[in-house]
Amino acid sequence: MTTIDHALMKSLEYNGEYGARYTCKNCVHCPVGEGYQPCDKQGVDVLPSNNVCRAYEARIKNPSAPEFNFDDYLEFLGSDFYRPFRSTGKIIGEGYGMIGLEITKEGGWRSKYGKYNIYEFEDCAHCRVNMPRCHVEIDGHKFEIDYRRYRECRTVEDGAIHFVLHLWKDKPTQRRYNKEINGKYEVGGR
Repeated sequence: MTTIDHALMKSLEYNGEYGARYTCKNCVHCPVGEGYQPCDKQGVDVLPSNNVCRAYEARIKNPSAPEFNFDDYLEFLGSDFYRPFRSTGKIIGEGYGMIGLEITKEGGWRSKYGKYNIYEFEDCAHCRVNMPRCHVEIDGHKFEIDYRRYRECRTVEDGAIHFVLHLWKDKPTQRRYNKEINGKYEVGGR
């Protein structure tokens, strides 16, 4: 089994301008609100918590910030933000706060406070192959689509949505969603 040089891995960390994940709710093309919102660029209703697409424009612009570069941002997402990490087991400090819940003699719950250890974390040697799915909706049908399609604004292509997961209800009173995996949904109906 080969050993991982963690000093080398630390030196390869992303050192660019991006330090946070941008979502559709920060974009001018998606109105502010809860639940699925219509996006001008995607042509369907999108979830505001989706990762941004190539047409992203910040709702609030910082004049001193550099111009948004989507390709650099993708490098940040793939190499740093979604990189898995694990604990080394090495204690680097301690904190004080809630450590659990306990039952009182009256039968209720009470928070239990005390000291806890803070451990050092290290990045794993690999990154995720796939980024999280993006969620869109059209006519009450919900879809999970691949981020590669979503980021290039190809959600609806040739009049159809190519999906990874499709959820829908035949009647509003139906309890469970019908499910279809890996297919194509014609936007004008089926």
